[in-house]
Amino acid sequence: MAQLKIGEFSKKVGKHSNTVANWFNQLHELKLHCVNRSPLTGEKVFDELDLEIALHIKALRDKKLSINEIFEDIGNQCKLRYFSIDDSLDEVKEHNSDYERLKMELLYIVQDVLSESLWDEFETIRKKLKALIDGLPSMMDERHNRIKDLLIIRRIEAELETEALHKWTTEPVSVRIKRGFFFKKEENIEARNQYVKGYIMKNLEERLLKVISFPDNRENPF
Repeated sequence: MAQLKIGEFSKKVGKHSNTVANWFNQLHELKLHCVNRSPLTGEKVFDELDLEIALHIKALRDKKLSINEIFEDIGNQCKLRYFSIDDSLDEVKEHNSDYERLKMELLYIVQDVLSESLWDEFETIRKKLKALIDGLPSMMDERHNRIKDLLIIRRIEAELETEALHKWTTEPVSVRIKRGFFFKKEENIEARNQYVKGYIMKNLEERLLKVISFPDNRENPF
């Protein structure tokens, strides 16, 4: 199969292009699989391996499995295209230490999720995560928990976004509504987005600390 752009590729999968793109974006964020890019345009281009993965996800989604369940076991079901996070991980590879690579990978992923302004305050969480990783009995357990940690973060962000949108509706009309063309009143989308972003940034650290401080909450932090 020739390399295809997302539009043509999604037709072969039989799903909307936004759905397919979201699957591969999540795989990329979880550092499970990467899609090749065109050397000329830098656009993502999909090949036979990507098609096999997409059809596998589609089949399981049709059986009502959640995307979290699918991603937790996808490495055992499909061949994946792995990649390192940065040069520091390449050095670990040179020493043939997959165990150390997985530890560093998790730490870098968490660092990427949080903004730089929160990283210093997140040092306590990082140490707890590192201690957790050091105590895991095997690399497979590390990989499983790494995925769960990232899914927890995504779920917390989603909950905070929902809370923020609800609180936004309670703000004064003068804050939420602006005049558009021809004096037509419309929602101030920019202000809403800034409100939601600020709410997430304000509450994310506290919510993460709550989940990590109580291991029983890791399966269901809400």
